[in-house]
Amino acid sequence: MERDVKGALEQGWHTPSLLASFAEMFVQDVAFGLATRLCECCQLPFVSGAYQAKYCSPACRQRQQKRNVREQAKLARSLRGHGQTIQQIATALGQKRGIIKGWVASKPKQ
Repeated sequence: MERDVKGALEQGWHTPSLLASFAEMFVQDVAFGLATRLCECCQLPFVSGAYQAKYCSPACRQRQQKRNVREQAKLARSLRGHGQTIQQIATALGQKRGIIKGWVASKPKQ
């Protein structure tokens, strides 16, 4: 505890390094009940009060969603190459037929 300019007590933190500051912040977050998670995209730890949080940032969420869509499109083209119909692929992937048609008609970007 320290005193401010008016003499009132205030809480202050002094740490020997930036890493020690981050460690102190982490301890405080855990003490206040925030959950520590690993980002499903970048695999870095983050703290969140939301029980369903999966990503450390909107950018990571968007990046992972794009990866998932690209993987589904790749799978759709593969299934089409193995003779499955658009309807079969749409059912298997849980997508609309129009989306599958677009995926199998387009060439994958390199």
